[in-house]
Amino acid sequence: MDSEWRSRIERLERQNRQLKWLAAGLAVIGLTSLGVHGCSPPQATSTSVDALTVKTLNIVDRSHRNRIALDESGVTLRDASGVPRLRLSTEEGSVCFMQGKPGEDWALRLQEDGGGLVFASGSREIAAVSITQDAHQLRLMQPNLRVGATLESNAAGTVLRLYDPNGKPRAQIDVSERGPSVALVDTAGVSRLRMFLSSNDPVLSFTDADGNRRIELLLDRSGTGFTMADADGKPRAMFNVDETAIGFGIADEQGQPQAQLIVQQGEAILSLRDRGGSLRARLFVDDDGPHFVLYDDMGVPLVEEP
Repeated sequence: MDSEWRSRIERLERQNRQLKWLAAGLAVIGLTSLGVHGCSPPQATSTSVDALTVKTLNIVDRSHRNRIALDESGVTLRDASGVPRLRLSTEEGSVCFMQGKPGEDWALRLQEDGGGLVFASGSREIAAVSITQDAHQLRLMQPNLRVGATLESNAAGTVLRLYDPNGKPRAQIDVSERGPSVALVDTAGVSRLRMFLSSNDPVLSFTDADGNRRIELLLDRSGTGFTMADADGKPRAMFNVDETAIGFGIADEQGQPQAQLIVQQGEAILSLRDRGGSLRARLFVDDDGPHFVLYDDMGVPLVEEP
């Protein structure tokens, strides 16, 4: 009896020891599994979404520095120092593209009204392009924020205007169906000097402060013409040179010829007229010598020598 109980007890003790070793082995295996899988870095996964709604989206680099920011005002790109370098935003009906560096900001704005494109430094406009259905215009600003130059093209032609430091137009180049022209303008806005082509012939014109044409120089196929006018713009003195003759004429305040000197083919002729334009005296010199003729008001010779 005693020996039977003793054998049972020894068998239970052996089974108990086997269960303890099995439990210890399972614990070691569990800890090893945790060590392998729990301490390994997470594996990258890909996620697909149909819609993503956020108020602000920041993209950072490996050093966790903010490099790209998207918010309701636009998109901003920053350099490694955190300085905004490029920005795309909407501001008061315009699209703004900026490139900046410390102490200097540049902007390129696309205006919705008329399709204008504005290039600015900070808040100071530097240049602008305006595109409409009827005309295209380029505008350049001076450092003092006044207009420096404009270039406009429309159905009538193309015009380039240059402005002084006060923003007043002082020079203009115009190209139209009539031909090209150049004008210089005084501070009062009056064109004082104008050069243009008339039927492919060059013309140089000077005007006074009231805009009246006072001097005009013309070069055409027949020769050269020089005209001087009074304050009312009426021609008073004319000088012409062509292939066969040289002529100089003087007119009264009504524009009627009063005196005329012509040199042609070895002859010199001086003609004098009255206020009505009738020839009253003529002196000419040719190979035979001098000749002198006086006329009445009907143009009939009264005196002729020799």
